[in-house]
Amino acid sequence: MSKNKLTIGFASVLSLALVAVGIKTAYAHCGKCLTDAKYFAGALDDSKMSLAAASTLAEVDTKGKAVHATVQRLDKGVNVEVHVLVEDKIMAVVVDGQTGKVVKKGEVKDLEGHAT
Repeated sequence: MSKNKLTIGFASVLSLALVAVGIKTAYAHCGKCLTDAKYFAGALDDSKMSLAAASTLAEVDTKGKAVHATVQRLDKGVNVEVHVLVEDKIMAVVVDGQTGKVVKKGEVKDLEGHAT
């Protein structure tokens, strides 16, 4: 077998291996996201909180407009962090999933920040 054919064969096997690893990684990621989503949905049902209710509470508290929400896992239950646009600022407002009260709020620089 020529050196050129060996090189092409090796490159083909390596490419297939990389594709297989990529597919496994993508599947594992999606499986974890689905598991987390199911957990969050159940925890929100148990707490009687919803993303919509938390967003409304955050909007009323800040007199702004909710633009992003994230569920935070706690030892018992969940909180909801809502990002609200207030004039030219982004405020992160954390709503307690059990009581429905604002427990923390502060300005953040981006939608991925956390309440200060």
